[in-house]
Amino acid sequence: MTIRLLARLALAGAVLFSAGTVMAQHDMGGGSTSGGATGGSTDSSRSSTVRRGPRRTTPVRRTTAPVRRGITAEQYNSQGDDLFKADKYDDALEAYQKAVSLKPIATAYYHIGWIQNDAEQYTDAIESLRQALSLRANFAEAQKELGYSYYKLNQSQDAITAYQQAVRTKPDYGSAYLGLGDVYYYQTKQYREAMNAYSRGVQYKDDNPTAFYNLAWSANELNQYDQAATAARKAIGLNANYAEAYAELGFASRKLNQPNEALTAYREAIRLKPNYGIAYTGLGDVYFTDLKQYQQALAPYEQSISISPNNARVRYNLGWIYNDQGRFPEAVTHLGEATRLKPEYVEAHTELGFALWKLHRLPAATESLRTAIRLRNDDATAHLYLGYVFIEARNKPGVLNEYRILRQLDATKAQKLYDAAPANMRN
Repeated sequence: MTIRLLARLALAGAVLFSAGTVMAQHDMGGGSTSGGATGGSTDSSRSSTVRRGPRRTTPVRRTTAPVRRGITAEQYNSQGDDLFKADKYDDALEAYQKAVSLKPIATAYYHIGWIQNDAEQYTDAIESLRQALSLRANFAEAQKELGYSYYKLNQSQDAITAYQQAVRTKPDYGSAYLGLGDVYYYQTKQYREAMNAYSRGVQYKDDNPTAFYNLAWSANELNQYDQAATAARKAIGLNANYAEAYAELGFASRKLNQPNEALTAYREAIRLKPNYGIAYTGLGDVYFTDLKQYQQALAPYEQSISISPNNARVRYNLGWIYNDQGRFPEAVTHLGEATRLKPEYVEAHTELGFALWKLHRLPAATESLRTAIRLRNDDATAHLYLGYVFIEARNKPGVLNEYRILRQLDATKAQKLYDAAPANMRN
């Protein structure tokens, strides 16, 4: 058995440990727009809360017409309701404002706030909704709409309070739970709280693919893989073209030791979204980490890097595969980039040292391996490779020193170094 094969077997455990550590915080694929169509962003403008109709491009019209004599506040409010149901929001707003000019009506103020939210006039909406709540304290719809106003203004704690009041008032209020989940998911990054809120929300409102996707992502982040897979499938059932949901299903399937299901999910994500780097990364991970089919991992990893070149972990995995195939110049390219992107990446420095040694670039190999050892003094693989470098450099004191260190760290690796050394370097 060659030295390299023995070394690869010894290194495999470290590689898998590294990959598992990184994947514990899985890649973020992106939420979708409020209507459920897939998108690539998870910023706070995205939301599971469904808004009604297209966004306005012009401000809400302010009424200046006088109140007509003989028309009561209740009649104006009723007109507003009819216009609101017909999606004639500007005219509805005018009627509601006439109503409240005659008499404070909680539902009129609520609808005014709703229309102002729809026009992205969130500060005005807050004032209107507070008026509604001053007239009817247990007005769940107004509490939920107030939560939405605060959410859009990035006032997360106020949004949480408003949404929580809404669900206390109306415990089966699915949209309010989903709004609460959005605050936790997009703004405060409290994924356990987001998972709990979304889980409650979809019990009552099960037609929102974004909510199911966000639930799946949060569950994956919290190692709740069965729940993640179920939620991802629900999202896909509601939106068959949801590439990000397929990627979450792929991740959950990997963690459930279902590699074939993971391959199918990631491939579907790529079919739907050909430039989806995260899906290519996941596909490569199935081959590299789960199936140990290193050749098959190359193409998806290379595609991933072409889309997202700053992924140090994928660079490392590519370097490892190229080293394993004896393609050392290509390994050096990827591993050098991995160490540049993540200078504390011990395994990448170690693997780079190996590739440089195989290219007989001994000073550079020595520097890389010593960097790995400086970062982690008990890295037995780095000490073994440094011993190999010293053998080639005919540095007997260096070989003996690495041998002594390895006897304390790893007797098997110490024996490998002893067997590789010529007789005149063994004592």
